[in-house]
Amino acid sequence: MRARALAGGALLPRALPGRLDGRCPDPPLRRAHGRELDLVPVLHALTESVDESLWKIAELADAFPGIEMLVLDAFSAFDGTKECSAVAARCPNLLFDTSLSYNFDFIEAFAARFGAHRVVFGTDLYSPPLGRRTSHLLPQILESGLSDADKALILGANARRLFRVEA
Repeated sequence: MRARALAGGALLPRALPGRLDGRCPDPPLRRAHGRELDLVPVLHALTESVDESLWKIAELADAFPGIEMLVLDAFSAFDGTKECSAVAARCPNLLFDTSLSYNFDFIEAFAARFGAHRVVFGTDLYSPPLGRRTSHLLPQILESGLSDADKALILGANARRLFRVEA
């Protein structure tokens, strides 16, 4: 395995011309994931943002079924949390992070239904300096009814596999 300085590339819908619905990001997505860059697409999804709707991410995932993509912040609101299940059923190439989730209850049910291999731990913690902060989801994940193997997937193994990082 070769060293990688960068493993993922974000597609921020507000920075793209047009819409995030499978048409507009086609050339940048092909270049980013192509042999030259080989980056994992990272997509931001906030239910409250028209530009970052989950249905648009589903359209993009349908257009590129062979490319695994990481969806950030999709569990941030109740409607988005419910919509994640419909999108996950339709798009097996999407993984969802836990950032901005109020609690782990819905995500635990999501992992039980679609597999823990589709969930990536997100800390909600940004770049330092922030002082001492911890994720409120970490203890909930550790105390959940998921198996130890599923917890290990969510808490690191999925991200390492997706971004091709050695343990």
